[in-house]
Amino acid sequence: MGKTKKNKIQKIGKAKTAYIWKSGAVVKTSLSPQKVGEELERLRAQTGGELRPIDVIEAAASTRSALHSYFEWDDSKAAAQHRLQQARALIASIAVRAERGREKRLYVSVRKGSNKKTSQMGGKGSIYVEREGAFKDETLREQLRAKAVHELERWAERYEPLRLELMQVFSAIEDLKSIDWDKVA
Repeated sequence: MGKTKKNKIQKIGKAKTAYIWKSGAVVKTSLSPQKVGEELERLRAQTGGELRPIDVIEAAASTRSALHSYFEWDDSKAAAQHRLQQARALIASIAVRAERGREKRLYVSVRKGSNKKTSQMGGKGSIYVEREGAFKDETLREQLRAKAVHELERWAERYEPLRLELMQVFSAIEDLKSIDWDKVA
């Protein structure tokens, strides 16, 4: 629903912009990316070209807003969701001091099945495991490698206008995408 392979805003004729969900976006499928994009642009124009999260929440409070259904308005449910997000941030924030004083992240997020228990523990089967152990486990290492390549591809899309200045980085990302990882041992 609403997803295409291209993440760029497309023009319809000369007047209207076609809004789509960004690849990998996690949004309620009942929302229209067109209506959301138009409402966000209306808010941005209304606030002098800047889009602030607080303005979005205030506009979405109206039940007539195209943005309303995106938010959890039941405060007890919203509080529980917020605490889960805080726990994710806390886990992701801890590091250890490694050789020469460098910081190394202690935990990494991986997908470990998608059952009710893992959903309650953090959502959609994501769990955190000790970083070094994850890279020693063949399945988790492959998952992390695929995640890294995916994140590099998203980075390349985001910074496409800087391709000339960052040509070597873009070239390295293209090289990574062409590797047949099944043949690499």
